[in-house]
Amino acid sequence: MNIIVISYTSCLIALYDIGEMELLSKIFDEVWVTQEVENEFNPVLPDWISVKEVQDKARQAEFEIAVDPGEASAIALALETPGCQLLLDDRLGRKLAAAHQLPFIGTLGLLLEAKKWGIISEVGSYLEKLEFAEF
Repeated sequence: MNIIVISYTSCLIALYDIGEMELLSKIFDEVWVTQEVENEFNPVLPDWISVKEVQDKARQAEFEIAVDPGEASAIALALETPGCQLLLDDRLGRKLAAAHQLPFIGTLGLLLEAKKWGIISEVGSYLEKLEFAEF
C-alpha cells in the first residue's frame, strides 16, 4: 500500500528544527508538498519530498479566504489525492480539512505513529526538543 502524506509548512519546520525530518520518509511511502509550502519553508527540501501542483486553483483560492496559501494549497491537493493523509498542526487548517472529511494528523500524531511502528522508542525526548525549539 502506497501511503502519501501531504505536509503543511509548520510540521516541516518543527521536524527540521529538531533534526528529525527523516521521520516522514520512515513512516510514509511518499511525502508531498505544494509549491506554496516549498516557498514558505526556508531551507531546501530533501530530495525525497516531491513538490506537486494543485489542479483546482479556484478551490485553492476559495480556501485562502480561511487559511494561509500554504495550508490552502495542501488541503486543495489532498482533495485531489484519494487515500492521502494531511500533516497539519494549525487549528483553522484542521477545521477546514475536517469539513471536507480529509484525514489528518499533526506533528504530535506523527511522533505517536513513529513510536507505534517502532521507528522511535519513546516520544518524550522529541516533545522536549519541540518545546526547546519553541514549537
